[in-house]
Amino acid sequence: MNTYAKILVTTLPLVLFSLIAAAGTTYYFTHQALTQLAETWLQTRLEEAVQAASEQKDILYKYGLENVPASNAKAQLDAGRRISHIDVGREGYIFAVDTRGVIAMHPDDRMIGADVSAQAWFRRLRLDGGRLRYDAQGVNSLALFNYFEPWQWYILAVDPEREVYGVATRMRPYLVYLGIISSIVLAGALMLLTRRITAPLRELTDGVESI
Repeated sequence: MNTYAKILVTTLPLVLFSLIAAAGTTYYFTHQALTQLAETWLQTRLEEAVQAASEQKDILYKYGLENVPASNAKAQLDAGRRISHIDVGREGYIFAVDTRGVIAMHPDDRMIGADVSAQAWFRRLRLDGGRLRYDAQGVNSLALFNYFEPWQWYILAVDPEREVYGVATRMRPYLVYLGIISSIVLAGALMLLTRRITAPLRELTDGVESI
């Protein structure tokens, strides 16, 4: 194997590996940044929903109606209407489920009263709040939740992952294409540079062999 081939065999794999690693690292950190941004955004919407429920609860206590079932039902209905107007992107939404696993408030009226206690995501809800990923009617979604103790509700702000990670998903093929094109260009440049560097060595070797 001549000097030119030896240099290529040594350096070309390192260059290609570096490019692949750079593209993968860029995608990973973009994905992480979008996750953090989405969680901050969902948390803001979730806090708005909890605030709306708190305001309705305060009205009940202000007039001493907290123990009147009809008044509580009316307050929860009013809170649900306010929460339904909170914007959570194009596809996101906010809903509430009680501690028994019955959906108490949902933008889709058909879901109200549905029992979800047997679903795995419901068993992961905690009183101290948190985040979870789950299958929402066949759609992988990211959700943040808080517990609203006065009504024993878990309030969840949900957004499909396809919307949360839409930018990162659209970036992935471009990063792949960029990596392939960059690899071809760098490989060609490396081959040309290596040939120019080794040309004097070949001439010297040819001269020594002639002597």
